[in-house]
Amino acid sequence: MPRLIHRLLKITGIALATLVVVIAGLVAYVTISGNSAADERESIIAVTVAPGQVVTIGDRQIHVRTFGDIAKPTVLLLHGFSAEGGFSWGPLPELLADSCHVLVPDMLGFGHSERVTEPGLHYTHTGRASRMAALLVRLGVDGPVDVVGTSFGGGVAAELALSHPNQVRRLVLIDAQIYELGGGIFQFLGSVPLGIGRALSWYGQGGGSIERERGAAQARCESGGHCPESEDLQKQFSLRLVRGTATALHAMSKTPTDAQVPRDLRLIRSPTLVIWGERDNLIPVSDGERLSNDLSQALLATVEGAGHNPYLDRPEVVAKLVEEFFLDRKD
Repeated sequence: MPRLIHRLLKITGIALATLVVVIAGLVAYVTISGNSAADERESIIAVTVAPGQVVTIGDRQIHVRTFGDIAKPTVLLLHGFSAEGGFSWGPLPELLADSCHVLVPDMLGFGHSERVTEPGLHYTHTGRASRMAALLVRLGVDGPVDVVGTSFGGGVAAELALSHPNQVRRLVLIDAQIYELGGGIFQFLGSVPLGIGRALSWYGQGGGSIERERGAAQARCESGGHCPESEDLQKQFSLRLVRGTATALHAMSKTPTDAQVPRDLRLIRSPTLVIWGERDNLIPVSDGERLSNDLSQALLATVEGAGHNPYLDRPEVVAKLVEEFFLDRKD
């Protein structure tokens, strides 16, 4: 019996050692191939090909596009966690432009804005909110504006309403990431050192293919959502290939959370509309219900048949909800 136990332990040890070698090999392969792909494919210099205006806020370059008549009420759109930045809003800026002056910035590290490759305050919610407040001043926007934030950008929008209340009149939060600002397992994986986190950041945001994106867009189109032109989809996808994107995303994952959200949600005094896709499988509708209850002045609207990005799944419905909420300018 002792000989049998010894033999089993030996076999188990060999199996575990083999498993460790295999896992180490897979990690090495993913790390090397991901970093190599990022180094090879990230060839676009963001600010030199930007279609909108590039302004310096503090010591960083921020890209912003504008839509609609400057004489109309201003709306600031804050995008989600996407390398494509403000271009991920799809048709919403154009839909709102009939009634609003729409500002669509790319937050730092996204879209055509500068890629900062070191972690720091600039990548926190506090830092992003302050930079957006400074952007409004830099653009000469007079008086409080209406703010729309989605997913990750919803947390920044709420932070902006808390830290700069005089600049925010009304607030719309769409499937907002409020209660898990840290990013959970995704932030942990993205922050792993030795090049592993950078490679995983590449696979998460820069990897993939345009064919896969076309397939996803076609599926959304067939279900009644936004149908982008092939050229627009290609331009949007190219923003994943901006030089420094993978390293910037890695730096974001290494940046500690710094925000008043969700701790001080009840201090937000801006009337708020919470919009949620009823089929959101990333941030559940229950978070939207909780958010509308935690805010002092909030309404909740769910969008039937929509997922995490209702402004893409049901753009006309979302645009109408936003316009009706903002056009009631009694406050």
